[in-house]
Amino acid sequence: MSDVVRLSAVTHRQGNNAALVDGEVRPAGFEFDWVDVPVLPQAFRRMVRTLEFDVSEMAVTTYLCAREHGVRFTALPVFLVRGFHHGAILHNTKADIAGPGDLAVEAALADLERTGLYPINHLVVIRDEVLDAHPGAAAAIYEAFVESKDRYVATRPASEPAGLPYRRVHDLTGRDPLPYGIEANRPMLERLMRHAVDQRILTRPVPVESLFAAV
Repeated sequence: MSDVVRLSAVTHRQGNNAALVDGEVRPAGFEFDWVDVPVLPQAFRRMVRTLEFDVSEMAVTTYLCAREHGVRFTALPVFLVRGFHHGAILHNTKADIAGPGDLAVEAALADLERTGLYPINHLVVIRDEVLDAHPGAAAAIYEAFVESKDRYVATRPASEPAGLPYRRVHDLTGRDPLPYGIEANRPMLERLMRHAVDQRILTRPVPVESLFAAV
């Protein structure tokens, strides 16, 4: 155990990372000391401002902004949270619509079927100091997240409400509903980048590969 490197880490425990958080899956050569931050966006802010954690879940647009401003962390192509936002649409109560649910899941899945794009919300970042000190860290941590996710996707318990959208995506596409890696997500990442530039969140686009550590 003396050769194991301990890393502080923060994430929200959910189906696709539960095996990792619970210690059933471990990155080779590394051990996570999980930090409890009940309000996850507070962890994002602490990571951006002070690099408080070695490894952290982070909103993708937060990462893009921080990266453009030179904050020294780099993402893994691990996309912990994906989701459609159609359910957040407001509607006129005088219209012939019972509620936002009438516009939500089915409209979202129709959009996925039409465009092939499944929105990415959160990813994982690692402090550059950790990557510099431990060249194998990115690959080991990435593989651990992949194994944890694969276990979840293989079971997708029917009783778990959070798993429902992922099951619908799988049933529609016939593919892994939570793909990790750059290539499987390139169209979505490029679209996200264009939106960020168009909305002046970023000043310029950058190559997708430059955003991620080599794994």
